[in-house]
Amino acid sequence: MHLKAIHRIMRLATAAICLASIPGGAALACPSEPFIGSICTMSTNFCPEGFLPADGRALPVNQNAALYSLMGTRFGGDGKTTFQIPNLISADKPNLITCIAAQGIYPPRP
Repeated sequence: MHLKAIHRIMRLATAAICLASIPGGAALACPSEPFIGSICTMSTNFCPEGFLPADGRALPVNQNAALYSLMGTRFGGDGKTTFQIPNLISADKPNLITCIAAQGIYPPRP
């Protein structure tokens, strides 16, 4: 067998193994029961219910206590009345929207 053909077969086999290891389809898709604060990417122009666009917006602490308890003021805000979520808008991916789970399961600590 020619060396190029063997190399191509090895690349295809590696790709197949990588794809087979992705659980339940797209790894970046938003799950139906997410951990609060988890990030997902969508090819739509909106985030699913329970998610917010990760666009750097300020949120009120008193209405988003669980998310605030995980994020604090790491991305901005005064920590008393507001905090900010990360701005993950990407110029190199203009047709994708990155979302952050504002509702869901509170993640357990390791």
